[in-house]
Amino acid sequence: MAKPANFQPEWIWGDGEGTTVFAQGFGAGQTVIFSFHLTPSEPPSTLANRICTGFPELKPTNGTPTEETSTSLDDGSMRKALWEAVYTVWPKCLKHPDISDPGTVVGIDSSDGSVEAIHWGAYRHPLYSRYFDLLADKTLGQTPPATAAVDAYRMIDFSDLERFENLEDGTGCATRVRIRGGDEPTDAFFVFKGIDFRTYLFLTEDDDRTVRYATQCWHNGDNLLLRMPPHPNILPPPVAFVTISSPAGGGPVVCGSLQQYHPRGDVANFIAKSNEAGTRLPLSLKARWCADMAAAVAHTHRVAHTYHMDIKPSNFVIDDDDNLVLCDWEQCDVAFSTLASEADGTWDVAVTPAPRGLATRPLLTYTKYAGPPRRNMEEDVVGFGDKSWHAWNAFRAWSEDSSLALPLELAEVFSLGRSMWMLLCQVKVDLDDVEHPGDIQTTWETSFVDRCLVPDPNYRPDVLEVVDFWKRERAINHS
Repeated sequence: MAKPANFQPEWIWGDGEGTTVFAQGFGAGQTVIFSFHLTPSEPPSTLANRICTGFPELKPTNGTPTEETSTSLDDGSMRKALWEAVYTVWPKCLKHPDISDPGTVVGIDSSDGSVEAIHWGAYRHPLYSRYFDLLADKTLGQTPPATAAVDAYRMIDFSDLERFENLEDGTGCATRVRIRGGDEPTDAFFVFKGIDFRTYLFLTEDDDRTVRYATQCWHNGDNLLLRMPPHPNILPPPVAFVTISSPAGGGPVVCGSLQQYHPRGDVANFIAKSNEAGTRLPLSLKARWCADMAAAVAHTHRVAHTYHMDIKPSNFVIDDDDNLVLCDWEQCDVAFSTLASEADGTWDVAVTPAPRGLATRPLLTYTKYAGPPRRNMEEDVVGFGDKSWHAWNAFRAWSEDSSLALPLELAEVFSLGRSMWMLLCQVKVDLDDVEHPGDIQTTWETSFVDRCLVPDPNYRPDVLEVVDFWKRERAINHS
């Protein structure tokens, strides 16, 4: 069956128990989650059983058999059969009175696997109440903060959002949306960031460890932006917060926020498109963007007295005036491709003040940690590997000691320099065979960027020197 013109397929994933394959798509003003449930008591030829046994990532944890049979589908056939079933149901399920409810899921099956025998039903997923309880758990954080006045922020119900495509890869939720009705023009888009029900179903496991960590990260990012002194190269605070209603009829809870949307995308995508077209970005634009990057990081450390931890080209979005804006402030994971080696979680640092009367920086002495295993990061989080920085977050540890502000800053000067190198050279870094960020070799020769990337942080410029350099370069290039 052909894909309906008003539908866009988006996601396929398996649940944590190995019994259900979910899919999600959007169109006609609605976003719908579909489910195919493994039922051992039914013949293996039913559509749902064939899809579940053909889904490669479905790993049952409760003893439910999913072994391949003569009716099993390979991965390509499984996806084709799944979406054809969704295409069949799509026009009908749009008419269901509860289809806009964020907890509604449409279950699909076919007794003989054929399109003609497809049947479906919309239901409130049993995990929705657990999802609501997660969002209501103030031990994970609170957005907006409890100290804020009740009417200080605009609140929008999730059902009043028209959702479009997800804007980031991986497991996170950053989605282009617009508000139904209201005072906004129809072309006014925002970015929804938070924990929607799809994200919950994707991340949830028995102990909800991963989705609880994701919730903490979202709260941290939004609250950091609310506290951040404003700067033109820093993402401003959310313009509104998004709520969902209690399944038990109680008051709403916040599930996310609306942030500025930048349709021109980020620097990494801009570089990729330029490379595909075989063009080089003008030097004046590169100098301007390097100056913007430096200004954002300088404001982060010298004014806001915090850190970003994930500085990379894809986290600088481009506004309508060609300025860069630093986004993604969750402080939950590092950018492998731009991480400074001394911040990989295996080093400690001591600061020796400069002798009185000498206008020099303190001396930083780094020693390899040799004590018992240590951890200040959440354990067993989906997406985290066995890398040292997934156990010990140097940024978090150093930020808790004001005397370590300089090593914290210089670690991000390295990330800034690596991001600038990627921009100036328009490189695509292949990380498949890289075990450690220190193994990535730079090949473009420019004395100043090279100084940002030297292995010994004592020889790197501080962030204000980086700002001054790019101010001069930007002026020279008349941008």
